[in-house]
Amino acid sequence: MLKYTLLLGLGILLVVPAAAQASDDDSHEVSVEVETVRDIRVGDDLSLTLTTPAAGDASLVYTGSSSYGVLTNATNDVVTASVSGLPTAGLALKASYGAPSGATGNSDVALSSTDADAVTAITQVSASGLSIAYTATADLDLDPGTYALDVTYTIKTGN
Repeated sequence: MLKYTLLLGLGILLVVPAAAQASDDDSHEVSVEVETVRDIRVGDDLSLTLTTPAAGDASLVYTGSSSYGVLTNATNDVVTASVSGLPTAGLALKASYGAPSGATGNSDVALSSTDADAVTAITQVSASGLSIAYTATADLDLDPGTYALDVTYTIKTGN
């Protein structure tokens, strides 16, 4: 609705619209789309150490440890593990996992080229310094040498 100002002067009657009032505030909507975020980081490469073998042992056992960190804003995520580089026979690798609060870390997970559940029921957490304990078992008939195993970890939607 327009306001009018009446000006009287010099015998002239003028009716003019008053100056429009300036607004001292304004607004707009800011939308934030929160996307699902998943991140996993594992510790540095490591070499497993032979535990003291004894006469009569059927295999040689090697152990070592590392750590991992995980971040997710999703619910019911799972960390899977798989390994490449295993010989067709004679060497097995297992791992046991610490878990962030509210999740479950599995023990003695046999690692292979197929994804295995390492940690389950991970929900909206950021945690680091979580343990990974490896155990490798080498049959006595496995040729001596260095076997480079590449363990891959993936965080994804759980079942």
